[in-house]
Amino acid sequence: MTSWPAKIRSKVLSIGVIRAGSRHRRKRRPIPVYELSGTFRLVGNITSGVPTDNWFASNLDDRFQWIPVAYEADFYPMEESVAQGVTNLINAIEARKGPFVLVGYSQGAGIVANVYDEIRYRSLQERRADFLGGLAFGNPRRQAGHTFPHCPNPGGHGIAGAGYLLSDCEELWWDFAVPGDQAACTADSQAGQWESAIYQTLLSNYTGDIIEVLALVGSGIPNAMLAVALAHGIENLFHGFVTSGAHAQYQNPAYHPLPGDPRSCIEIARDYINRLA
Repeated sequence: MTSWPAKIRSKVLSIGVIRAGSRHRRKRRPIPVYELSGTFRLVGNITSGVPTDNWFASNLDDRFQWIPVAYEADFYPMEESVAQGVTNLINAIEARKGPFVLVGYSQGAGIVANVYDEIRYRSLQERRADFLGGLAFGNPRRQAGHTFPHCPNPGGHGIAGAGYLLSDCEELWWDFAVPGDQAACTADSQAGQWESAIYQTLLSNYTGDIIEVLALVGSGIPNAMLAVALAHGIENLFHGFVTSGAHAQYQNPAYHPLPGDPRSCIEIARDYINRLA
């Protein structure tokens, strides 16, 4: 039997242990990035931009797994659609232990904003340490003045209006808000208050009957013509008809939100997510 010197024998044994351990080492499970798309799932169909779900799936590094969360994404009754999205996202988070990231666009941004509050204040507080970051594009609940590092403030706030906006957003929560986007940059003015009132009606009990919108005349909105115009404008916004407008720029590779930075919104978002692991 070969007699090895003590130093060599110790080294051979340690190498054997390392190699044996490496055979049994499990590959680390990727971190889920849960995405909620916009109304009618138009985030993947906007002609002026790049489908974020397909793009992110192939551009995040292999430490992450892009997971679209299904929900109805209806324009009306939007309240039921949002509630379904919140429930489905909470269920997805609870079904998988470990860290996670949230991403949402338009109506989907409002949903991930609601779940952000669940993480901070309500049903998901025990998962707060697992929450690595959130990214919202065109968020109807955007906190006034909140964006992401080095991004100029586009003004205004989410169209949801006073009493419904996010507050005390942390550094890990990023809002992408294109100047002029009615969903995320509603002005703090009389006109902005009217837009928020219409949005709340559409969000809560709108069934497609314009008479429900006309009921707001006399309770803030001065006339029927304006009420209908505002309602149609918001409807077009969330339907995604205005594909060349501000609300459609988040997927546009030619739109660069940071002065002097050639990256698009989704490229900035990708780089942020890839730094979170």
